[in-house]
Amino acid sequence: MRGTFHFSSQFTQGPIAEAKTREMNTITTMSRMKYKNATAKTMAKAFSNVCVVMLIEIFLFAGMAIDLFLVYIILHLSDNDKIMKTIIKNKEGLFSHEIIDDWKAGIVLTGPEVKSIKLGQISLKGSFVQLDGNGELWLVNAYVAPYKPASGVQAGYDPYHRRKLLLNKREINSIIGKKAQKGLTIIPISVYTNRRMVKVEIGLARGKRKIDKRESIKKREVQREIRRTLKN
Repeated sequence: MRGTFHFSSQFTQGPIAEAKTREMNTITTMSRMKYKNATAKTMAKAFSNVCVVMLIEIFLFAGMAIDLFLVYIILHLSDNDKIMKTIIKNKEGLFSHEIIDDWKAGIVLTGPEVKSIKLGQISLKGSFVQLDGNGELWLVNAYVAPYKPASGVQAGYDPYHRRKLLLNKREINSIIGKKAQKGLTIIPISVYTNRRMVKVEIGLARGKRKIDKRESIKKREVQREIRRTLKN
């Protein structure tokens, strides 16, 4: 009887133990899955936070770069304003002519002439640019007043003498080729300083017709009225 009872006990306890083992394995597996899921979620959240931080840093860096670029542009423009300064414009020539093309030229001056021009003692009224047979350009009939502190050096000085303009060979050839067209002339547009050097802006020009001049007068009057309105 004992043996039979013992055999029955083993027989009944075996399936129960296996069921409990399976249950424990299931619980363990589920726990591991939950842990893995929790770990994956934590890692995903951490990665998301890192990405957000990196995007913020990128936007901040981009914003700083844009700010620095704007500061550079402002400073660069202000430097250009200091470097380039218009001394005089040929208002009469610009009123009577239509500018087709333009060039920047150096000009041969004496020391006293440079000082006089920088003081604004220059007039372009009635002046023009002459191309000689040697392919050289000259500013003709421009008035540069004598520089009083250098009166001893400028004895016999002619304020209207012609002055040589300086351009490279390619620019001169371009001017010669374009000036060959009928009815075109070369006039000075303005005189300005660039890094302490006096420069002359010259233009290939065509004379305006009377109707064009009337249009220019109307445009100038409208601009004057706009300025007056804005000022008031």
